Amino acid sequence: MHQSETRKITEGAMMVGMIGLILFLNRQSAGILESTFYWLLSLPILVYTARQGLRWGLITSAAMMLLSLMLSTPQTIFYLFSSLIIGLFYGAGVRKKWSNRILLGGTLLFTFFSYLITTFVLASLFGYNIGEELQGIIEFLELLNVNQIIPLGNLAMLASLVLFAAMVVMQSLCVHLLAILILKRLKVETNTPKSYFDLRLPAWAAVLAAVLMIMSKGVEYVPVDESAATVILALSITAMVIYLAYGISVAMCFMHVLGKQKYMVLLVLAVMIPLCYPFLIGLGFWDSFADIKTKLKRGEFNGPSGKL
Repeated sequence: MHQSETRKITEGAMMVGMIGLILFLNRQSAGILESTFYWLLSLPILVYTARQGLRWGLITSAAMMLLSLMLSTPQTIFYLFSSLIIGLFYGAGVRKKWSNRILLGGTLLFTFFSYLITTFVLASLFGYNIGEELQGIIEFLELLNVNQIIPLGNLAMLASLVLFAAMVVMQSLCVHLLAILILKRLKVETNTPKSYFDLRLPAWAAVLAAVLMIMSKGVEYVPVDESAATVILALSITAMVIYLAYGISVAMCFMHVLGKQKYMVLLVLAVMIPLCYPFLIGLGFWDSFADIKTKLKRGEFNGPSGKL
């Protein structure tokens, strides 16, 4: 047996052992890991496939699935299977030098189908009760005394869908960014992700978002069809979420220029405080019209240093 094949088998055994440890800990913790961090299961096979190729990745994935049959419940087996699909796709894409757009897009697609199956198609098998979840959201909205522009049932469904989309996007981004970080540390050639200085939303998107937000407030005073009000509210919430995320990227640019990167963790806390949302959304709108990021990058605020 060649030394290279021995190395591949050894690395594969290590990855299978890592998955076995995670599955064991998940079993001992009553499924806490799979309910919150099951996307981490995609990283070992992702790294292995990127290093050794799709053929060896498939062999190792089969070994992981056989191990899961001995250690896991049917729910965990499905979580592992969906994670392995994502890892194999991403790792093979790294080997073939696909662009980050394709890698992230494929990860989003596979994650979407995984969440769709677990949340809606096989909800009862995975312990979800959509009816009870919606009823809980309705009761929470009643406690907040929300102005009923549309029925609370429709509003609860809308909130559930927004949360569903947010979970899909956040999980996909976590896999994408952690994969780049780990592969770079292992000296595996990867595409350099776009800097947050280069992320841009055009002015027309800001105008459209502003119009949607104004319309969502207008339906409180102007009687409109219930379906139309629901659509307007859904679009306005989507616009606010997009500009909230974009505003965070603008704040990151300011902190980078000011040399305060170590305080970026405060942005995570800001996202948890609703009072900070208008400020962050406002930063996003400001950059869409004034191109603040480019000016910060070029140092146009105060000479070549870029200091404010």
